[in-house]
Amino acid sequence: MDYRAKLNASQAKAHLQNIATKIDRDMSRLRSQAEESPTARRRWIWELIQNAKDVPHNGGVRIQIEWDKFFGSLVFRHSGQPFSADNIRFLIEQISTKDRSKDASGLRTATGRFGTGFLTTHLLSERVTVIGVAKEPELDYKQFKFELDRSGFDLDTIRAAVKEAKQSVQNLDDLPVYGDYHPDAFNTAFEYSICDALGERVVNEGLADVNRCLPYALVFVPEIRGVEVSSGGRTYERIKDAEVGSSKFPQVSINDRALGQTVLSMVTEEESFTSVSLPVEITAGQVCILGLSDEIPRLFCDFPLVGTECFPFPAVINDPHFGPTEPRDGVFLTTGERPNPVADANREIILRAVDLLKRLLNRAVTNGWDGLHHFANIRPFKDPPTWASGKWFDQHVVQPVRTALLHIPIVNTAAQQPATILDADGNQNVLFPAGSNKDIRASVSARVKTGHLFAGQNRPGFWWKVV
Repeated sequence: MDYRAKLNASQAKAHLQNIATKIDRDMSRLRSQAEESPTARRRWIWELIQNAKDVPHNGGVRIQIEWDKFFGSLVFRHSGQPFSADNIRFLIEQISTKDRSKDASGLRTATGRFGTGFLTTHLLSERVTVIGVAKEPELDYKQFKFELDRSGFDLDTIRAAVKEAKQSVQNLDDLPVYGDYHPDAFNTAFEYSICDALGERVVNEGLADVNRCLPYALVFVPEIRGVEVSSGGRTYERIKDAEVGSSKFPQVSINDRALGQTVLSMVTEEESFTSVSLPVEITAGQVCILGLSDEIPRLFCDFPLVGTECFPFPAVINDPHFGPTEPRDGVFLTTGERPNPVADANREIILRAVDLLKRLLNRAVTNGWDGLHHFANIRPFKDPPTWASGKWFDQHVVQPVRTALLHIPIVNTAAQQPATILDADGNQNVLFPAGSNKDIRASVSARVKTGHLFAGQNRPGFWWKVV
């Protein structure tokens, strides 16, 4: 063997070693976070949904999630495009296909597939069976099935598992043509065997997150045509917008086998791929803004950035161009002397969201909508996360929004009249119940039956939290 052959062999060996080292490092971190991390057990479902979204067929994709607790099986299926040869290789080698390409409108074309994020699905099970269809432009459809085994605890075992997965798809050319392929069928499936209590917790927390956050994702990501969670007999899909006057309200239908249909309505203000959204209730043509649950992440990059429930903003902010942290639990909003293009771009998105929130507030006032007090649910970080500058957030987000709110009638007084917090001369116009605990505050509020200077008694806890 000459030097060229030896160098080529060494390159292949180094590549495999690098793959195994990365898988070992990431799996070790994942195992360490499984019990204590508040976000790791929820992330897996969004990685699978994101992967499906990135391969739409004719502009859309359907998703099915089947959880069978009795047999300990979770299967995630989608109707997206077939696998390319690169897709298969990158999945086996745990390489992300993420790129920064954009379409003609400037929208990023893909969120990224099969990288570190996909590895989080192994919290369900460290072995996953992949079933799919391979297709290259000049080649026939071929159906395949192989196992991804990330259960190894040393590099030799991990390398062997990667080699075995590669070997299992080497015979694609020898397989019969897959004549039953239909583009609208669930041709791709990831099968996980759930064999311990931790796996069940991961399943349950992920599916609970779907119920909380998927309606927002369906509004932000039109490629997802519908999601079925068969274990609960529940389906989610975007339906026709509601209209009240000149305003349109995106709607998501949730059909539950036991509970029937629920329709969730939202109001959205958007510009340059950035949007701010809040849930609303529409009754007889009257719109009422609803507050966000504390369990809803405030930042979405098409899908929820799990962990941003701590972001003290009154609406959900979505932008597909956010630059998230690697755990996808925040976006960099730090400041410093050295250039940081990712943080700079993120801060621009947040500033745009502030303007959109003000625009939405003005629209709500102009149209006489109820529930305006929810816009005031903004405050400084109590304990800023490592990815955000608390000083910058207070100066550029909290203060501008609060200043705008001071002269808008967002408070219902005890006399059931809308009032501004400050009057035209800048003097305090409304008094808020105060006390060391909620019982005292409720008692003070209950004793104020009338009067234009007192906030109404139905929301003493809200105002105590935000004022």
